[in-house]
Amino acid sequence: MTVPWRAARQFALPLVCAFVPVVALVAWIFMSMELFFTPD
Repeated sequence: MTVPWRAARQFALPLVCAFVPVVALVAWIFMSMELFFTPD
């Protein structure tokens, strides 16, 4: 990784801000399916 942080931050920060809520939503849906939709 030879990319300077000052330049990469312009791309990394919006990417992280867009990526984290999507992962949280998918994880929440997956956990709710595992908890509530599994047969006993």
